[in-house]
Amino acid sequence: DGRWYLLTYALNDNLEGVRHALRKRLTWLGFGRLSSGTWISPRDRHDELHEILAALNIQHCVDYFRADYISPAQDSSLAQRCWDLAGLNGRYQQFIQKHKTQFEHDCMAEQEGQALTPEAAFRLRFWLVHEYRYFPFSDPYLPHELLPEDWQGHSAINLFRSYHDLLRDKANAYV
Repeated sequence: DGRWYLLTYALNDNLEGVRHALRKRLTWLGFGRLSSGTWISPRDRHDELHEILAALNIQHCVDYFRADYISPAQDSSLAQRCWDLAGLNGRYQQFIQKHKTQFEHDCMAEQEGQALTPEAAFRLRFWLVHEYRYFPFSDPYLPHELLPEDWQGHSAINLFRSYHDLLRDKANAYV
């Protein structure tokens, strides 16, 4: 909706474990760290936050706001400050570079009737999933207008899905 959602908290030093658990869950929800006790998201996560705060029993220590960003800087520059988009983009690029050529080779082989064995398909799918599985935990899935122009996340997701689909039936047959 073009607005930012801010969560602020003040937790006593004796709640370091709770603070760590909160930060981890905020990251999983796609929040970015604006400052030590302030996190932001371009999406309203009120319902999920309610459950997390209740589970951690810290509702009284947390405030949640909906805000407009009125700084002269762009929203995208705020996003780049709160999330390591350059680092994530680089990891997506590495994933693409590692798997794209093999995917194209395996697609061509499939079309030429030289398909992978079930064992090979299982092995390739295992490593593909293993290397991709961290992205959903680290990618905040920001709206397009907040991402760098050369964002590789969409290409990596498409490559993962396409390659996984190519390998699925034979890998499952091996299992």
